[in-house]
Formats: sequence, structure tokens, C-alpha cells
Amino acid sequence: LSINYINLTNQYRLNLIMKLHNKGWSNKEIVSFLNLNKIQRRNKKDDYTMKDVWVCISKLKKREQRKLNTQFKVGDWELWK
Repeated sequence: LSINYINLTNQYRLNLIMKLHNKGWSNKEIVSFLNLNKIQRRNKKDDYTMKDVWVCISKLKKREQRKLNTQFKVGDWELWK
């Protein structure tokens, strides 16, 4: 098992995008908001496009589904004395 770690600035950006999406904002509105507030993409350091926001939301939804569907199975235990 491993723990996923996301940088705090990236986590803030992702949470903001998902929060706006959950409030019912369209991708175009989210792009405008991000660009007006000078929030740039993580690696490219340029402005967001509608495709970038769409991919980001899609990946966040998939990540949340993986968290919900995680299952653990522990095998038989043997005790030795």
C-alpha cells in the first residue's frame, strides 16, 4: 500500500476546480474564473483551456471512485507458539 501525496498548492487548485464543478459551474465558467485569478496549470505554467478543466474533473472523479471501491483482503492467520 502507498499513500498518495499531492502538493498543497496542487491540492488547493484541484479542490477549487471540483468545488466549482459541484456548484454547477460549466467548464467555460471555470476556465474564465481560473484565468481571471491567474491560476495556472501545474506543469506548463500557462492559462487553462476547456479541455484542461474537463480532463482535470474527469481524473478527480476517477480518483474518488478508486477511493470508494478499494477493498482489502486478509488471508488466513496462523498463530505459532
